[in-house]
Amino acid sequence: MKKKLLTVIMFAMLVLPTFAQKIPTVAQQYFELANAGYYFSPNNKISSSDVKTNMTELYANAWAPFKISDKDVFVFGAGYDQVGFNYSPSVVDNLNLTEINLQLIYQHATDDNHKFSVILWPKLSSDMESVGGNSLKGDLWFIFTKIKDENIKFRHIVAARYDFFGPELWYLFGMDWKISDKAFFTMLIPQSIQYRYQFTPLCGAGILYTGNLGSYRLGDKYNDAYVYSRNGKAEVFGSFTFNDKLVWQIFAGFALGRSYKMYANDDKYSFMVDGIGIGKTLTQLNQDILAGPVIETKLSYRIPVK
Repeated sequence: MKKKLLTVIMFAMLVLPTFAQKIPTVAQQYFELANAGYYFSPNNKISSSDVKTNMTELYANAWAPFKISDKDVFVFGAGYDQVGFNYSPSVVDNLNLTEINLQLIYQHATDDNHKFSVILWPKLSSDMESVGGNSLKGDLWFIFTKIKDENIKFRHIVAARYDFFGPELWYLFGMDWKISDKAFFTMLIPQSIQYRYQFTPLCGAGILYTGNLGSYRLGDKYNDAYVYSRNGKAEVFGSFTFNDKLVWQIFAGFALGRSYKMYANDDKYSFMVDGIGIGKTLTQLNQDILAGPVIETKLSYRIPVK
C-alpha cells in the first residue's frame, strides 16, 4: 500500500506543485495535499486621493491523487480564495472578491523521463453579490515535462484561458533544480521564481517573486462590471517543518506592479497573448491601488517523496 501511494505521488507531484496556488512549493521533495494561508497588506494608498485601504487575502486548497495505471494518474483539486479591501476613510464601500475553483488534472507518462499533462480549471469569480453565469471562467493547460536527471526537471506549458477581459493564450517555461542537498531553485516564467536554502531539516529560508493575473465579476450595483487584477510581489520567507509533513511559512515583502482596475462589462480585449492585450484600449472606471508592504503566513500539509 505504501509503495502504491508513493507511485501515485511521484506521478502527481510533477504536475501539481507548479500550479498549486500560493507557492512556494518544491516539486522534487514533496507532494502537497493541502494548504491554507492569510495575506495582509496595510495602508495602501489609492491613487489621486487621500483614501487608503487595508488589503487582506484568505485562501485554502486541497488535492487528491488517484492512480489509474502505472503510467496514468488523475488528480482532483479544489480551492477557495477571498481578497478583501477595507477603505479608510469610508467614502468608498468595502469590497470582497471571491474565487472558487476546481482542478481536474490528468497525467500520462510516456516513459521515465517524459510526462504529458492536461489541467481543466473551471472557476467562479465574483463579489458574490449577484452570482450568475457571467461569473464563470476557466483555464485549459497542456504541460510537457522532461526529467533531465534526478536534480533537474523542465516544463513547457501552453495555457488557454477564457476570462472576463477576453480570451487569452500563454506560454510558460518551468524548471525545478536541486542545486545541492540544501539549495533549491524553481521557476515558472513569467509567473514565479524562487531560491530556497534548507539550513536544517526543520528550518529553511529563501527569496521569492510571484506575479499573477486574475479577474472578478461585480454585481448589479456595478452594472456587471469586472475587476482585472495584476498582483506581483517580492518576498523573503522562512519555513519551519514539523514531522516532515506539516510546514509553516512566513513571508514579508513588497507588492510590485499590483493593480485592481475596474472595467465595464463589455469593455474587453479582442485577444491576449502572455498578458499583453490586443485590440482596443480599455477604459478604467476606478482609481487604482498603489504598491505597499505585504505580510503572509501559510500552513501546508505534504507527503515527502524520497
